[in-house]
Amino acid sequence: MILKSFLTEIALQRNNYIYDKIVESVYDYMDEFRISKGIARWTSNFSVPTKSYSAVDSVTDFTVDLWVSPIDSPASDAYIIGVDDSWKITLDGTSNKYLKFTAVGSGALIAPVSLIENEWNHIAVVQHNGLLSIYLNGVLAAANTGFVTANTATPLTIGASEGSESGFYGYIEEVRISKGIARWTSDFNVPSSPYSLDSYTKLLLPLNVVTLPAMTLVSNAFPANSQPTSARIVIFEEDIDVVNTNVDLQAYISRDGGTTFTQVLLAKQNMGENIFTGTVDISSQPSGTLMVYKLVTANNKDLRLYSVALSWK
Repeated sequence: MILKSFLTEIALQRNNYIYDKIVESVYDYMDEFRISKGIARWTSNFSVPTKSYSAVDSVTDFTVDLWVSPIDSPASDAYIIGVDDSWKITLDGTSNKYLKFTAVGSGALIAPVSLIENEWNHIAVVQHNGLLSIYLNGVLAAANTGFVTANTATPLTIGASEGSESGFYGYIEEVRISKGIARWTSDFNVPSSPYSLDSYTKLLLPLNVVTLPAMTLVSNAFPANSQPTSARIVIFEEDIDVVNTNVDLQAYISRDGGTTFTQVLLAKQNMGENIFTGTVDISSQPSGTLMVYKLVTANNKDLRLYSVALSWK
């Protein structure tokens, strides 16, 4: 309280002076007011600017680039990568398969060049000096003035939006996000080797050179009308490594919402594709009507799962 009273007294004593300075400032001028984060613009004597500041400078440069291989044309815009409530790269839901880059507060930037199905396509979105550009396979496909600020409070998602809607049907690899650099500002030769980290790299997912560890995939619960006693699973899979059924790839089914699982003995169907099926007796499991399947990969084997179907009776 003594300190507070002391400061109050000083403020009262200087009130007239403070008021005079406020009134005086009304007749002064200020211009080109700028606040910058993440950069010390000058660290020694410098020549004062003679031109108006730009709303965008090198601090805001960024690059998002990745490889994608679409399998099929989506029925609606397919979400490739982005941050909800900030920006996203999508694949047009029509037969055109055009790329779109959309930022909150601005229109979509559309690249009128179709992606090739079942082939790898290199995508790069670059922001540089107030210009947003989309490159497809090293060639400029679209550009427009714009500015993007990422919403760091919202997660970055790849392959689907945060709400798991509008998923991308295909493969995504070598994902890189770079801050503070426009890696390309004109047509370029697409990278032919895996990326390496540098000071600008904020995210790097070199999926094509990393052996994926063992995985456990658990489905959502599917409600049954009555308590099932048996269940059947169908798995459409592609081997990258040699995969041993029921060892490197295992399947389990539960009727009590995922608390109790029983392993299914899978058998490969002779249909020219990697289709595995299996039926299992679940009558000895605790009572329940919430059906859940679980897939387990072991021994760090590389494989691709296309679809899983579950039925019961």
